[in-house]
Amino acid sequence: MFCPKCQYEYVDGINICGDCGTELVEELPIEKFEYVELTTIAETNDLGLIAIAKSILDSEGIKYYINDMQGFIPGCNLFIQIKVPISEAINAKELLKDIEL
Repeated sequence: MFCPKCQYEYVDGINICGDCGTELVEELPIEKFEYVELTTIAETNDLGLIAIAKSILDSEGIKYYINDMQGFIPGCNLFIQIKVPISEAINAKELLKDIEL
């Protein structure tokens, strides 16, 4: 069983997602991918701010891309970028304005 919203897999016998309360389905629908142009809305080397930003964007259902954090060394001058679809940029920036990215 799968949650169509969170896409978590559950064992048989569970019918409601424990995270979001959505009714589970037997199979997830196949996602169709389309090209979406992204724009950078923030850069930081603070992993705590990245976690907060991800949480805010997730809660609003805004899809985002964060460049590869593997090999990231805290305290160095490398910055992590948060990118969103251009159509969501204004909304995403407004949501993140209070965390000083």
